[in-house]
Amino acid sequence: MRTLIFACIFGSLTFLCCNSIKDSENSRSSNNERSNGTISVDENGEPLNFLNGCPQLNEWIGGIVGVNESDSTGPYYFAECLNVDKTYRLLWVIKGSYDYRKSLSYKNLKDKIEMGRLNSYKEFDIYSFVIPLVDAEKMEDEHQDYTKYPAPVSVYKRIDEKWTLIKNDTVNNLPEFGQLQLDAIFGKIESD
Repeated sequence: MRTLIFACIFGSLTFLCCNSIKDSENSRSSNNERSNGTISVDENGEPLNFLNGCPQLNEWIGGIVGVNESDSTGPYYFAECLNVDKTYRLLWVIKGSYDYRKSLSYKNLKDKIEMGRLNSYKEFDIYSFVIPLVDAEKMEDEHQDYTKYPAPVSVYKRIDEKWTLIKNDTVNNLPEFGQLQLDAIFGKIESD
């Protein structure tokens, strides 16, 4: 297991629990995704699978950065896939009321994630943000924002174990990306 500690851009949040996940299933990813009704598919018509479609996901528990810190900004469980043509960030949000989510500690959330691995994360809403990212380890300062702005971003939500494209957008900076993540969590994104 590979452990990394990420310091947030503004030093206000510390990211924990970086692990490597091995790809356990064969799945295809493509640069030519399209929406097929509610299920997103690759160029070969195969359903997208962001959870198993990456050779190595870098995981952590932390907060959404770039926006004013509040109960809404975390903690959440994140993972990034950086070593593919189309990089993406995953965001797990535990189902339940806002009060329930904000009552969870980092440890509670980590335990729920570990249990979720056994039941296909049925207790979570999972979002994927397909956005150009640079591997932090290849940058001079691995703690700086490594998104290439302005950045096109495609937002997907996992619904009934299938990935649904809910929005295509462009973000011009870290605060806009942070707000887009919050908008997805709180259902403020309208489908394209």
